[in-house]
Amino acid sequence: MKVKSFIISALALFFGFAADANAEELTRSYPYGFVGVQGGVQTVTNGYARRWSFGDVLTPTVSAYGGAHWTPVLATRLHANFWKGREGYNEVGAYYGFNYVTLTADLMVNMVSLFNHRDDNVFNLYLIGGFGGNKSWGDEWKELTVLNTTGQAVNAYQENLRLSTNMPSSMAVSEGHMAPETNRIAHAEKLGVMLDFKLHPRVSFNIEADAVHHGNHDYVAEVNMSKDWQVTTQLGFTFRFGKVKKSAPAPVIPAPVEKPTPAPAPVEEPAPAPVEKAEVVTPAKKIEEKKVVVFYACAVTDGNDAEMAKVREMAEWMKSHPTAVATVKGYADKGTGNPRINKGYAKGRAEKVAAALAKYGVAESRLTVSSYGDTVQPFAENDQNRCVIVEAVEK
Repeated sequence: MKVKSFIISALALFFGFAADANAEELTRSYPYGFVGVQGGVQTVTNGYARRWSFGDVLTPTVSAYGGAHWTPVLATRLHANFWKGREGYNEVGAYYGFNYVTLTADLMVNMVSLFNHRDDNVFNLYLIGGFGGNKSWGDEWKELTVLNTTGQAVNAYQENLRLSTNMPSSMAVSEGHMAPETNRIAHAEKLGVMLDFKLHPRVSFNIEADAVHHGNHDYVAEVNMSKDWQVTTQLGFTFRFGKVKKSAPAPVIPAPVEKPTPAPAPVEEPAPAPVEKAEVVTPAKKIEEKKVVVFYACAVTDGNDAEMAKVREMAEWMKSHPTAVATVKGYADKGTGNPRINKGYAKGRAEKVAAALAKYGVAESRLTVSSYGDTVQPFAENDQNRCVIVEAVEK
């Protein structure tokens, strides 16, 4: 019932926050910390067949964890999983119960960010590997007893070992407590996977499945010498800390308004001299130039419609000034990402603007394309440096 209540509460929170999942695009500073809680079910398996149903050895479990994200791809955490366990261990259907806690140090790899280099994904898929220890205690047990050939009640498993014939038909179930063992700590190795869904800039819902390999829990060594696998499936929530802010929208800077070139004042020609011809003055030609700045949101190389309209405007100007040539320079802001990622963003933005100019009819031979990553910051405001600057001048 407690597990069912937890699942219902988790689904309610899931749908309550889901509407805001894409409300903000985030810029994070690394590293940042996180904590979380989970609840679900677990079972312990070994190499011996059971006559108990799967539900008899399925028990509730809870977890708590905390750690840090070092990059959009890599995170580490300490993960504690605990509550009650139950394990069947022999051919006649006996099982025993115990309390346990498993503590592991985990490495988490975000497979989504590994390929798109973003830190604001709505869905994230983590592969998890960990190593630590397992502590178990408790004495509850249940096993079958049989009547042997003399009519005495004996342990069914031991009697089965002694007799090569079929098990006697007269059986009974006994329950009780076993004496605690002295050595109940074992190593633990974990493999797991987590699907994480962002509900809010600082809260996410997750589903995690883990398989933990550890030394066995068996109280009687001769019953089972195999190692055990502890398998858990849990739902939970992660709460993130650290500096986080909403990325500022690309500033809208109106395109410069070109002032029309005033017509030269009329030159009054003096009355012609009887012999000399009046001198005609030709005004010097003005060299025209144009500049546009295309701004971008965080972690993208495609400009929105309003920004790309500036590129079309530049193309029309260059077609009306056929001698003009242009430079296309790409930049990335230093406040987010890292130099390697930002170099790719700046290059991609510049190349896409140049391709758009060519699409609108500007010959590629009239364009010079370059990019500077985050090594050059043309503006004082950090977010304005996610841009491409196009400057054209008439020859």
